[in-house]
Formats: sequence, C-alpha cells, structure tokens
Amino acid sequence: MRTCFSPTLALLALTGAWVSPTDINDAIEAPKALDVRVTIETPKGDYLPGEPVQINAILENTSRRALEIDQDTIALLDVQGVYIERDGQPFRQFVRDTIGYCPWMWRTLEPEEQWTFRLRVLYAPRWREGLFPPEDRILPGGLAFPRPGTYRVKVVCPLFLRDVHQQVPLDSNVIAVRIREPEGVDARVWPRIRDEDTLRFLQVGRVPEGREDIILRVADVLEESPTTGYGPALRYALRKAYGQWSHFPADRQERIRTLVGLSPAAERFHPSDERLDAEVVDDVPAGTTVDQVLASLSRQAGVTLKATAGAGLQVYRGPRRAADLRGLMQDLAREHRSVWFGSDRDMYKLWSIEELRQDRELDRRPGRR
Repeated sequence: MRTCFSPTLALLALTGAWVSPTDINDAIEAPKALDVRVTIETPKGDYLPGEPVQINAILENTSRRALEIDQDTIALLDVQGVYIERDGQPFRQFVRDTIGYCPWMWRTLEPEEQWTFRLRVLYAPRWREGLFPPEDRILPGGLAFPRPGTYRVKVVCPLFLRDVHQQVPLDSNVIAVRIREPEGVDARVWPRIRDEDTLRFLQVGRVPEGREDIILRVADVLEESPTTGYGPALRYALRKAYGQWSHFPADRQERIRTLVGLSPAAERFHPSDERLDAEVVDDVPAGTTVDQVLASLSRQAGVTLKATAGAGLQVYRGPRRAADLRGLMQDLAREHRSVWFGSDRDMYKLWSIEELRQDRELDRRPGRR
C-alpha cells in the first residue's frame, strides 16, 4: 500500500524533491508532439466582486492513442493552476491552497476524450502568505479580482504523463474576465459577504468544524435578498455544504432546502452536485454499449462519466424516460446491476456489482490487506 505525504510547505514532485507552487513554470517545455490540449471558458460575461469566477477547464486528448495521466495533477490544476494578469503586471499565479501530493495514480485519457473540470476562482487565504519566499510570480492573498475592471486569465495544467516521466506544463488559451460594480440590492449584499470566512465558503462550499454559523448567515442573506446577483453563488455554496447542514434541526434543514431548490430525488443521489440536475437527451440507440451512452451524456452535461470494463461493455437497453442526468444515471445503475462512485469535483465512475464482489473476494485472500 502506497504512503501519501501531506506537506504543508510544498509539494512532492515525481523526483521526490520538495517544490513550491512557482516551480510549475520551471518544469520542462511540453514536447512538440504531445497531442493534449487544455481549453478554458467561462459561462458568464461578467461577475460581481466577491462572486466566484467559474472557469471550465477542458482537457482533451487529440491523438489516436490513449494517454495515462497522473490523476493527482488535477488537484494541482484546481488549487494552483490559474494565472491572472492584473494591475499592469504579467500573469501571476493564483495559489488557493497547498496540498499533499501522491504521484503514480494513473488515469487513462482515451483518444478524442475530454475531461471537464470546474475551477472556482475567488479568494486566496492570507494565512498562506509567508509560507513561501515573496515572489513576483504569485498573487498576494485576498481577492483574485479585487476591483471592477477587465482581467486576463489562463491556466497552466501541470501534467504528469506515464510515458514521458516528467512534468509537462500545458498552457491554455487566454480569456477575459470582467468584474462589474455592484448596484442596487447587490451593493447592499456585498458588504455582508466580503469577510474572509464567507468568501472562502463561497469558493469551496464548506466551513471549518464549529463554524456552521457561516452557513446560517449566508442563508439569511439569500432569504432577505432573493433577487440579488449573488444568488447563484450563495445557492451553490449552500448546496455544496449539504453534508454540513443536513444534521441541523428539521426546521433549519427545510429552510435551506427550500432556498437552494433541492428536490427529494436530488437529495438521495449526490445532492451537492447541481450539474446532475441538467436536462439531457438520451439519444443513443439500443444495442450500443453503456460506454457510448456515458460519452454522449458527458458531452451534453460537461460532467465526466466513465465505466469500468465490466459495466461499460454491457449492451445498452434503450432510451430511458428520465430527462435529467441524475435520473438517467440512476436508471443505468439499476438496469445494469451497477453502482456509481465519484465526486462532484471530478468524474463519476460506474462499477458493476459483480466486479465489486470479485474485488472483495480478492481482498480476503491470505496475504492481502
């Protein structure tokens, strides 16, 4: 069993050396023949100050061969992969957090396959200042977009490829992000959410243990100002924090459930992931494989859905009646004797019950732990 280290001050690279976030730029240049690209886009034209900027990063294999990518580098993309041009300075790195990094956990990116990752860019905690020597390449703690105006943004995806054995920094396209001045009800809401604790909650959708008061405070703001432009960000954070408020007294639970529009069906299956509410078209004909169905749904919803060999090669039994992604996923699991595993930050994977049973039997063999 591998041991994972969780360093506070740096990351463990493939070489085993300690590296700071800025070392992403110091890695080797990407091989010219590397057929992987990362493209970013944002679903909105402009944002309010204090509203998390959503960046969809799409990693695509444009080659005809499968690529094995260290899956933990995706965590690096999420917390340290965004670069922002502001205040007349060149692009500087937005470091949201430090992480523990465990190399050599490979995930296969198939030919022409895309993985979509949602990055939320808002606030870098000030406590991390001083962990690393001051450098011009890292943005200071605080708001990533501190004032109204137009900013240029890109991501650098620090890939580790199994057949390259080195870190490959992959640059994305550059997009513009516009921050507008809050007016009206938004101008009244902004002072109520601009403290560090609330901003961090809006970015990651969770609060430190013992700080559930932040959840209630955000619920108060949303209830009192339901038409605010901050509404989607407030609802997103509250829904992500489902696991923290689902043990509240019944009246408080019902209040938050109503505010975020959480249906009973959603509450039974990955309730914190609003992407699964998406309406999709089940347009794959009967007789094809489950893998083909998941590829179609992934393209429509921007959620990476995969299946193990045992589940993915099964013959699909035809279009289902459910129109939402969550319902279709549940239908697939029931009809193909399978179970979904995954997270709302990354991909979902469908495992056949038979495969899980075989894995358990293997774990029971002498000498296995």
